[in-house]
Amino acid sequence: MFVASLAAAITLLLSLVAGSTAMAQPPPDRDMRVTAGQPHAYKISGDRDAYVNHRDFFWNGDKSGAGRKARDAVHNPYGVCGAYDNLCTIQTFNNDRYRVYLFHGCARFGLDNFTGLWDAHNWQPRTAFFLEQDGTKHAEYWSGRDTPVNWTPVWRILTCAR
Repeated sequence: MFVASLAAAITLLLSLVAGSTAMAQPPPDRDMRVTAGQPHAYKISGDRDAYVNHRDFFWNGDKSGAGRKARDAVHNPYGVCGAYDNLCTIQTFNNDRYRVYLFHGCARFGLDNFTGLWDAHNWQPRTAFFLEQDGTKHAEYWSGRDTPVNWTPVWRILTCAR
């Protein structure tokens, strides 16, 4: 009886440890080189050709110049965002650059540490939904919209939502 109870307790303990380890694994597209606490975006699910990418604009002593270049990257119809039908936005990264995130294609994207009010532009032909932590819709960001977004309550983006 004691041996059976001990075996059951060990099995339960091992399943709990294995379960917590599995839950702690990062999403499959996660870039593990990101410093803790920094903004990061990754594809959760969606079309095979959907992706998220970024472009950095280092301050190098000229923070406002880097900011202008980042804003131009987001809003220029012939730049990396507009010419390729991306939904784009800006975040600060490592306290030395502006990082422009480019969301391309139809997918659900996860956001880590996205905060603040930043320029954004939806060059995609369809509306995107911004989702809260529990997955409910926080806001819609329709095609062609170019107003700033408060990213603090947004945890995911669903592109091609409508």
